[in-house]
Amino acid sequence: MRSIIHAVYTQLKRGKMIEPLHGFLPLVVDGHEVCASYDRHCRACLRRTVNGRTQYYHRVVAAQLVTRRFCLTVARAILAAFYDWLPGRAARSP
Repeated sequence: MRSIIHAVYTQLKRGKMIEPLHGFLPLVVDGHEVCASYDRHCRACLRRTVNGRTQYYHRVVAAQLVTRRFCLTVARAILAAFYDWLPGRAARSP
């Protein structure tokens, strides 16, 4: 996927489609919850309790390069329950 994104970026840059905004190329980082279920889950699911029931869900973080004409996703990552990515929070075992 990274090689495809790099190839697209290279072609856009060569074609002068990527222009700075006020001298910068802004990179926006945003998080999304892409799915949630009370029944279906995998070992990478995050978990929470909603109305006394365990709900399983996934979150995705994406980085997008913002230009005057469009946004190009340059990176994305799925946050999984077994990653200890927040300081002070213990990773959950799958």
